[in-house]
Amino acid sequence: MLHYYGQDSSGVEKSIETIFSFHPGDTRFIKSENKSVFDFVGFVIKEDAILTVFPKHYLSEQIITDANKGLIDLNEDSRLLFLALNKYINETNSKAKANKYIGEMAEFESDYPFHAFFSIYDYYKRYGIYYEEENTVIASQRGKVSWKHTLQHSNILVSNENIIYWPLYSKKKNSKAAFISECMVFVINYTLHCFPYFLQLKPVNLQKMSMDFIANRGYVLKQLHQAKNHMFKDIQKKLIDSLICFFEELDIQKRGGSVHVKINYFNIIWQTMVNKYLNDCFVGVDTTNNKILFDESIAKSSVSFRPRTYVIDASSHRFEVELDHYGSCENEQYVFDSKYYGDVTELNYKQFVYNTIMDNYANQKCRIMTYSALLLPGMKSTKLHLDLLTSFGRLNNNHHQIIEHYLDVKTVMKYYIEN
Repeated sequence: MLHYYGQDSSGVEKSIETIFSFHPGDTRFIKSENKSVFDFVGFVIKEDAILTVFPKHYLSEQIITDANKGLIDLNEDSRLLFLALNKYINETNSKAKANKYIGEMAEFESDYPFHAFFSIYDYYKRYGIYYEEENTVIASQRGKVSWKHTLQHSNILVSNENIIYWPLYSKKKNSKAAFISECMVFVINYTLHCFPYFLQLKPVNLQKMSMDFIANRGYVLKQLHQAKNHMFKDIQKKLIDSLICFFEELDIQKRGGSVHVKINYFNIIWQTMVNKYLNDCFVGVDTTNNKILFDESIAKSSVSFRPRTYVIDASSHRFEVELDHYGSCENEQYVFDSKYYGDVTELNYKQFVYNTIMDNYANQKCRIMTYSALLLPGMKSTKLHLDLLTSFGRLNNNHHQIIEHYLDVKTVMKYYIEN
């Protein structure tokens, strides 16, 4: 399989445009630079080629260029991105108590039935490939004796005033491959073939398939619906339902031969990953060097961060402020905002206002130090976003500053997946 790479908000190479079909909104044209750029994060798969589009600032432009020339292998990075997307969707669906598959959310798009696949693969890990049990009764002294069959068909012998039935008949269970078995094997092996570097799972070894399951999707669904009527165990019914769901969603003709697994608003995942990183690794603020301190070895931060909403308006509008990451401890509070920006070119007025409001609110009863920061994707670094001139005032005698802290995307993503 040929691999191609891109990065959100980075230029789309002409060779990639000719190979892959994009949906409206997948790219946008920047008139001032006379070029199209990617406007999503995720994957597009077509026949024997796969395109991975990483988040902003995940890699340098040079690395992306070298990877497209075949000079660098980014398969592990592609797998990391897939695991992050999958974890986010699964966690979100779990909280909503919804039985959805990856891609069913409004901000997320996928035309591959991953939820059905994972359900089928889970059955395979627990019970193996589905086989139909065929009960036969044979003349044998081994196994559990079938007395009903023995009494009906055996000869009666009398020996030393004892009645002996001969031969004894015993039950034997034979497992045989069924149509459902072939469906399971196809689903597992086809998915692992399409996503070889994302799903590091073992394929199933079984004899050659008896039919083309994609070309005969209608027939397959008809047979599965019929088979469901003869199932009595809940676990088997669930397996059939997952197989039906998979083949119903696997409409290759409708999508023009391409598989899309992508999110158009990665800022939502960025906020989730940053919140996890803050709650586990945040140590404090280095006021001398104006940077946020993290330590992955501590496992749990002493400060708890979570989104907070405050009603700040007494009018009929009841306007609110929504903070991405708010935390406090003793005489300090932290007003952090995760921003999924390509670059910062102007003052973030919203963060300035939030910082002002929260500092005034917290200092009504006692002196509280307010720390404000923007958490952005990029090369690990830090600088001041705003250092307000004293001539424009101070907040409760606090020096009004906003830190611009850049987090390495790969580090945050990997931590999110592994913890």
